[in-house]
Amino acid sequence: MKRSLGTMVLLVVLAIPFTGLAQIPNPGFETWAGTPTLLPTGWITTNIPPVAVPITRSAPGRTGSFSAQGAVVNYANLLSWTPTLASYFPYTQRPGSLTGYYRLTSVAHDSLFVIVWLYKQSLSTFVAFGTFTTGVSTSQWTKFTAPLEYVSGVVPDTAWIEITAGGGDNDSVHVGTTYWIDDLAFEGTATAVKEQEMKPTSFALRQNYPNPFNPSTNIRYDLPKAVFVRLSVYNLIGQEVAALVNEQQQAGAYELRFNALNLPSGTYFYRLQAGDYVETKKMTFVR
Repeated sequence: MKRSLGTMVLLVVLAIPFTGLAQIPNPGFETWAGTPTLLPTGWITTNIPPVAVPITRSAPGRTGSFSAQGAVVNYANLLSWTPTLASYFPYTQRPGSLTGYYRLTSVAHDSLFVIVWLYKQSLSTFVAFGTFTTGVSTSQWTKFTAPLEYVSGVVPDTAWIEITAGGGDNDSVHVGTTYWIDDLAFEGTATAVKEQEMKPTSFALRQNYPNPFNPSTNIRYDLPKAVFVRLSVYNLIGQEVAALVNEQQQAGAYELRFNALNLPSGTYFYRLQAGDYVETKKMTFVR
């Protein structure tokens, strides 16, 4: 999914952590405050009043008085501004999924994305990831479920939820795409992490997370057998800017953290060569 400038600005703001919250903050979006624009308590948005206000309060909600509405709008009549909600808060359970309710008006095949990460030690250790995506418009409140995939048996201490719109045609969002969100909840209990503890059965290079990032991001890859591994990062003109791995490694699932603090903002590619297996993926660094 290509992120808009609005989402990139939000991710920079998210470097400032929330404190004092133990569950999903304001999960029904009943509490709003602020001037000149109302904002949902406990959430960060891509609102930049008065030039772009994509997140607004909507009434009535699925339950209660309000829900959160996110609409793609024009930013200074120059570009489309993505409606993104995000919250970063303490959380110490291992749920099976994130659920909630949505309505969606999709223009040009734009999609609603709901993404959840669980971490240990305030974003330093990845525990679980879940996502829900749909581009099907619906005027009725519809339940979504984002199942959580665990890659660690530890108990997390931090959760990060992001709700946004992603581009359809031409990989860019379109003015008029609108979603409504209400009644978020964690449900169920995670089963034991067994499959992740087994030796991988195939080579794989995973998408980095978070993406876009500032200034560091995690990269995961799987090796089904012992092999010489080279993992490097390249800029847009093909110059190697970082050699992350250059050694023989045993079979297993690997994860490392890439810090781009000394690099300029922009798009980069990371490439895994493990024996005959070669895979390249794209990531975006935003200061």
